[in-house]
Amino acid sequence: MYYRSEDGTIVGVLGDFDLSVHWSSQDRRTRTLPFTALELLRAGRRPHLYRHDVESLFHVLVWIAARFNDGKEVNPDALRGWCKNAKSSMLTKAVFTSEIGVLKSIVLTTQFQPLFETWLKPIWMLFLHGYWNLNLSNAGTPGVVVDHETLGITFEKVIEILKPRAMT
Repeated sequence: MYYRSEDGTIVGVLGDFDLSVHWSSQDRRTRTLPFTALELLRAGRRPHLYRHDVESLFHVLVWIAARFNDGKEVNPDALRGWCKNAKSSMLTKAVFTSEIGVLKSIVLTTQFQPLFETWLKPIWMLFLHGYWNLNLSNAGTPGVVVDHETLGITFEKVIEILKPRAMT
């Protein structure tokens, strides 16, 4: 979805329709399990950060690229581990985030195969580096400095990756 601001600029809006349901518990986080950022799947309350939205968008891109072709779902079993429950989704995504072999093993539909090298792998690498450095920092590795808010994942880096490129 999008809207135009007063100056005519188009502003993208990511709608979380989980918010349209009333939940009695104040502790209930809204989220769509397959697309929830890895860090938000862990127990405990964490502040919601921009990088969590980028990670969710990345999961949506991978989901579409693995399950859909020409607007039709052709591989409904792909990424099933992301859907079972929070613990299963967290474990599956932890391995997915840290192992290039897992990313490469996801069979992309024909329509989306060109996006592997141009979009999916570069965005995956942002998260690999970010989470790797966070883990090193949490382990007390000397000299590792981490910006917890971004993990080095910035709007500018993501936009640079997503810029249209000529197909060769």
